[in-house]
Amino acid sequence: MTLVFASQASSSSLIGVLLVALIPFYFWLKFWFGRNVVTVTESSLIISSSLLGFVISTSEYENSTVRHLRYEEWRGGRAGPQNAIRFDYDGLTVTFARQAGSFKAWELIDSMREVYPFHHDVTSSGTA
Repeated sequence: MTLVFASQASSSSLIGVLLVALIPFYFWLKFWFGRNVVTVTESSLIISSSLLGFVISTSEYENSTVRHLRYEEWRGGRAGPQNAIRFDYDGLTVTFARQAGSFKAWELIDSMREVYPFHHDVTSSGTA
């Protein structure tokens, strides 16, 4: 007597394996080819994220409720040192312009404050 065991992978498990394989590739692409476009108007702050020229997300925040606009650096564990521009909004911390570096980040923050005088608080680096 011969027993034959045939295993047929379901399409959902194949999709799951494919997604697990593509997630690191997506983050690699986003790191090297992604960018943030920051638009500040008199009433709102709009952050659009794009990858290879395609907009993948857009978030809009009311300027009057943006708090603690700042540049921060932190330990990233296995990812190494991290830095970005951050602000508090409606109980959440919003992070953008990752790995921009101190000079470019403060330059961007200064440019943003030329358009709208965001709430000034002393930041972790000791500057407003």
